[in-house]
Amino acid sequence: MTRNLIAGARRSFTSLRTDNDYLGERLTMPNLGLLFLVLSIFRYLQMQYPLVIIGYFSLVLTLLFLFRPTRRMSYLLLTIVFLAIAAFMVFSISNGPQDNLSDRDDAAEIAAQSLLHGENPWAAKSVLGLPITTSPTGILLSIPSVLLTGHINLLTFLFWIAFIAILLAGDLHYRNRTFGLLIPLLLLPGLAVPHTLYWSLEELYFPLIFIAAAAWALSKSRYFIAGACAACVVFGRLNYSMPMTSLFIWMVSSREQPLIPAIRFAAGAMSASLALLLPFAITLGTTLVRCNFVTVAVQTAQGVNQKNTTFSWTGADGQITSTMAIVCLLLLVLLVLTRLTARHTRHPFWHVAAGGLMTQLTLFVPGAPNDYVLTVMGPALFAAAFTPASRQRLM
Repeated sequence: MTRNLIAGARRSFTSLRTDNDYLGERLTMPNLGLLFLVLSIFRYLQMQYPLVIIGYFSLVLTLLFLFRPTRRMSYLLLTIVFLAIAAFMVFSISNGPQDNLSDRDDAAEIAAQSLLHGENPWAAKSVLGLPITTSPTGILLSIPSVLLTGHINLLTFLFWIAFIAILLAGDLHYRNRTFGLLIPLLLLPGLAVPHTLYWSLEELYFPLIFIAAAAWALSKSRYFIAGACAACVVFGRLNYSMPMTSLFIWMVSSREQPLIPAIRFAAGAMSASLALLLPFAITLGTTLVRCNFVTVAVQTAQGVNQKNTTFSWTGADGQITSTMAIVCLLLLVLLVLTRLTARHTRHPFWHVAAGGLMTQLTLFVPGAPNDYVLTVMGPALFAAAFTPASRQRLM
């Protein structure tokens, strides 16, 4: 798997260097992309430091596109500008005064340090005194960065590099002109990315990379690897369970003989789950059973978010009504996924985005918080990037 990923990255890099009609075209910025940049300029230049920096970067990009750069130069500029913004926010602004009000990054760091010291990471508290809900995947991913720097900032920046690389790979593969639209879209005010960068919430979205890896494995009919990646997603954040169920539904519905793929997928998921839990089981022993990421997540959801979920609609203690509501919601999810499956999509990203949307509707109603918007938006961006040009309508 690693060898194929490296080979694919090498081919993409080579295609950027070599002359070809697609990368040599001028006037490459879609009209919607320019509109998004103008909106970013208008909104961010009215804000205070540090978000005003995004406005200046957007202004510079817009002025540069007036010189009609080639697509190769346009994509290079878009990549450099976005990663410059990400680096500035991740390594500098993330340590600002607002960090005292946000504990996502600190929770991952505390959890990683607790595991390294042989302590239960879910028995600890964040800097705000709240339970730590960072899941096994996030904790294990955080350990190298925490060991090197004491923080997860390096891992966060690597996440954004990987995220942008996935969008770029889809554009270069299908030549669908999406990259020039999606990067300005990421900078739009009011959406997830500026909010995420400012409040250091990237730990919520690390599983997105494993979603892309699972989709790649399915495209190569490597079902065991796809199942392992799906397990890493769910063990990264439990709210990705429904999106991964959607991915599994896509896999089964798109195969003429789905039994063997389903068995291999399940075997990969089971193997990865055991591998992820093994370091915690060895370190923590039986305490892992009593206090783990599932128990903490359930207790946190019941204590904090109960009034914001659909479960609050069902009455105070109406267990029968609650069960009926849950069944109806699951039927709605199945209906949406069935209708989506009928479109015979080439990849599972639309299904994953639909599963994320259903999660938002069932767990965060009324009003989905910006903290979790990328769980829907991320797979949707991947879907746009990996849709053939003949099916694009907004480019």
